[in-house]
Amino acid sequence: MTPGPTEASGADTTWRIDSPADAPPVWTNASAGLEPGRRDGAALAYDAWRGRLLLVGGRDLDPALGTGTYFADSWEFNGDWWELRPVPPTLAGRAEHGLAFDAARGDAVLFGGIADDGLRGDTWRYDGDHWTDASGGVAPSPRRGATMTYDATAGAVVLFGGEDASGPRDDTWRWDGAAWAELAVGTRPPARALAGFAFDAATDRLVLFGGVGAAGALADTWFFDGTTWTDAALAAHPPAGRAALAFDPARGRVLAFEGSALWELATTWQPINASAAPPVVTGNAVAYDGWTRQLATFGGDAGVIGERTLARFAFASDAYPPEACADGEADTDGDGLAGCADPDCWAVCAPGCPPLTSCAAAAPTCGDGACAEWRETVASCPEDCAP
Repeated sequence: MTPGPTEASGADTTWRIDSPADAPPVWTNASAGLEPGRRDGAALAYDAWRGRLLLVGGRDLDPALGTGTYFADSWEFNGDWWELRPVPPTLAGRAEHGLAFDAARGDAVLFGGIADDGLRGDTWRYDGDHWTDASGGVAPSPRRGATMTYDATAGAVVLFGGEDASGPRDDTWRWDGAAWAELAVGTRPPARALAGFAFDAATDRLVLFGGVGAAGALADTWFFDGTTWTDAALAAHPPAGRAALAFDPARGRVLAFEGSALWELATTWQPINASAAPPVVTGNAVAYDGWTRQLATFGGDAGVIGERTLARFAFASDAYPPEACADGEADTDGDGLAGCADPDCWAVCAPGCPPLTSCAAAAPTCGDGACAEWRETVASCPEDCAP
């Protein structure tokens, strides 16, 4: 196991993007403080119960560290700064592993990857404080490049594909919080690794895009309703290859990020044009940050020494400012709703329940009788926080 390096921001910077109503989106520098070291193949997920991005592992891209170094570190980003979290000595360093947040149970689920000793087939759970080895029983074969996401309709994490010792896979698995079960599906996407995968809350289905198959990069889009895979057969699409997907609840659309290009899925894929984008990278980690309401991406291989930056993308502007969710009376976005009455404030008021989805019964919510001090205030949630 190799812990990842820590480095202060310098030439490598953090970026975010705003989208004024009358101008194309523009990336801007948003670096601050200590950050994880340069890497590709890391995994990034949004912990909706705690309002944090979770970054795990990856492969070093710093020449000073040599080659073939796999990190076992875990970092959390709270919207302002990174914090290095403790990990057990038995969690092996790895890259190209699957990671998804299980909103029904409040923990992140990690599976597989590639490490110093080869392909991994272990399963781990992270509750915000500790990692627990959840391996055992029936499970996907050891593999790298499997893609995972949370299916809010099924209330479970779904895994597709990856590459094991025999090559790319086309199997579909579901994690119910305690065990893996392979799903019996008929038609299925061609075998692949490193695909993009996200739950589309607007249509109650999972979206799979791209990846790398036995014959090379793929650019097809597939939908999964929990039982059946359907080929979307979309003519317009992001470039073939390793795109990452995330659902943006504010826009009600799945976003795809590939290289430095950003696309959104409406009736078909369409590009989002932005200027001053960060460097083109591959192997970067992507997730939607519900707390800041921004698409986040970290790291990746820029072809020289890689990236260490957290880039953030937001559809917001001075003309349409984000809601001030901590204030129960201010309606800064002008939609006639304030505080927890505004769906824009889901990350503060009901973090386990993004707009358009059903809340998990155990997920923290304004009105549950417990004041979560890091996200709820007397103004935004008096029923939980009033003295």
